[in-house]
Amino acid sequence: MNDRRRHLLGLTLLLGLALVAPRAFADAHATPEDAKALADKAAAYVGEVGKDKAFAAFDNDPAWHDRDLFVYAYDFNGLCVANGGVKGLIGKNMLALTDPVTGDKIVQTQIDIAKTKGEGWHEYHFSNPATKKIEPKKTYIKRVGDVYVGVGVYRAD
Repeated sequence: MNDRRRHLLGLTLLLGLALVAPRAFADAHATPEDAKALADKAAAYVGEVGKDKAFAAFDNDPAWHDRDLFVYAYDFNGLCVANGGVKGLIGKNMLALTDPVTGDKIVQTQIDIAKTKGEGWHEYHFSNPATKKIEPKKTYIKRVGDVYVGVGVYRAD
């Protein structure tokens, strides 16, 4: 292969990589739309199979994890009944949990959203299990009977 062809092939490969790499990086992190879609799917699943089976799946089945997204669920007393990302919270009452930046009562606010609106967004700060840092998070909450499911996306602000 002559030098001109080798150079042209190299440029073609670099251009292809430049076009593909940003998309691959972007796909590594979920979007708020992805979080809402997974929360909607989780709420429907609770309705289809019941709480016990759904919560076990959210905690253990990789099908309920999408990139950096996972499903969690709380009852209206603040008890964590499922958490695919932070399993140490399962079985604990988290009603007193506060946002370390704003002081907002995270679980109480989410309960209020679930009870009054049925579903909606909640923005707060929380420890990211991947980075172990407090980061801004936007979570979609959806009521299912006497519990709610949530799926949040961490945001770099």
